[in-house]
Amino acid sequence: LEKTYDFELWILGDGIEREKLERTIKENDSKSIKLLGFQTNPYSYMKKADLYICPSFFEGYGMSILEAMLLGVPTLTTDCAGPRELLEDGKYGIIVENSDDGLRQGLKYILSNREALVELKACLAEKSKQMDMKFAVQEYENLFDEVNNEQQN
Repeated sequence: LEKTYDFELWILGDGIEREKLERTIKENDSKSIKLLGFQTNPYSYMKKADLYICPSFFEGYGMSILEAMLLGVPTLTTDCAGPRELLEDGKYGIIVENSDDGLRQGLKYILSNREALVELKACLAEKSKQMDMKFAVQEYENLFDEVNNEQQN
């Protein structure tokens, strides 16, 4: 994709795959991929991103996807249970086949269709308003329940 598109891929975190990634980047003379290592505040990076990529074989609830959604950042994720539910079957992000080729095709789609990214961001803006309201209502309900329980005791 580097030969056709201009982009940067930031990889946050460290782990056992880091050396392998460094080797692959060097062997392919990649200038687009940046290994940023462990970050105490990944949200500042997520907020600046045009797209969050979640390349998981298995993802439970997908907290990082939810965090990206709340920050208004569209997600490209592999097809597994958690992300499909959070992204409402692709309404709020792109779900691709769970393979290297699936990720490549999804990224190629986004890089060649910037309008799709703009549309996803608009959908996320509306969704985050709903999520904020639901959260606020839940907090009030919890507070009322707590006060009610104290009064009964």
